[in-house]
Amino acid sequence: ETACYLAGLVIIGVAFTAVTFPSYFGGIVGWLGLAMIVVFLGYAVFGAKGEERGQMVAALYFILAQIPFWALFEQAGSSLNLFTGELVNKEMFGVTVPAPVFQALNAGYIILFAPILAWLWVALAKRKINPSTPVKFALGVFMAGLGFYVLVAGINLSGTALVAVYFIFLIYLIHTRGELMLSPVGLSAITKLAPARVVGMAMGAWFLFSGLSNYVAGLIASTTGGETIGGQIVDPVAAKAVYSQVYGSVGLVAMGIALVMLLISPIIKKLM
Repeated sequence: ETACYLAGLVIIGVAFTAVTFPSYFGGIVGWLGLAMIVVFLGYAVFGAKGEERGQMVAALYFILAQIPFWALFEQAGSSLNLFTGELVNKEMFGVTVPAPVFQALNAGYIILFAPILAWLWVALAKRKINPSTPVKFALGVFMAGLGFYVLVAGINLSGTALVAVYFIFLIYLIHTRGELMLSPVGLSAITKLAPARVVGMAMGAWFLFSGLSNYVAGLIASTTGGETIGGQIVDPVAAKAVYSQVYGSVGLVAMGIALVMLLISPIIKKLM
C-alpha cells in the first residue's frame, strides 16, 4: 500500500514536469519508445518460444499502429476545440453552445454505439465473417483520416461564413466509430498476444506509445490556428484555410497509412 502511494507521488512529479517542459518530454518519450521497441524485439527473438515470437511481433505492430489514430483523434482536446470555438456557428435552438461542451459527443457516441458494435462482432463471428483485428485497426485509422476530410468539406462549403455545426457532430461521430474499432480491440489483442509473463510490459508499451501519440498530436495542433488579438481571430478566412490545409494533409496521410495496414493485415493475422 505504501509503495502505491509513493508511486503515485512519483507519477504526479513526472507528469507535472512533462507538462511544464513539453519539448523535453517529447525527446525523452521518443528515446523510451525506441528502447521499448528494442526490448520487445529482443524478447521476441531470445525470450519467446515457438509461436510466441510471431505473437510478440504482432503485439508490437498493434502498439505502433495506434500512433496515427491517436495523433488525429486527440485533436479533439486541442486544435479541434479551438476550431469549434473560433470558426463554427455554435447556435443551436436559439442557444450558443460553448465549444468544450461538444467534446461530450465522444462519450455520448460511445454509450450509443459500443453495445451495437459488441453485438455486431459476435453476430459476424457466428457467421464466420467477423473482420480480423488487423482489419479493424486499419478501419479505425482510416476513420480518423476520413473524419478530418469531412470537416475539410464543411470548411470549403462554408465559404466566408462560419462552418455549420453539424460538421462537428459528424467528425466526432466518425472518430468515435474509429475509436471503437481500434481501442478496445487493441487492448484485448495485446493481453491475448503477449505471453502471460510479460503482459504488464506489453500494456506499459501500449500506453507509452499512446502518450507518444499525444505528443505527436500536439505537434500537429501547433501548425493550426490563425493570428489573434485579444483571443479573437483576426482573419477567419485565412485561419480556415490553414485548418483546411493541415487537416486535409493529416487526413490524407492517415488514410494512406490505413490502406497499407489493410494490405499487410493477412501477414499480421498469420503472426497472431
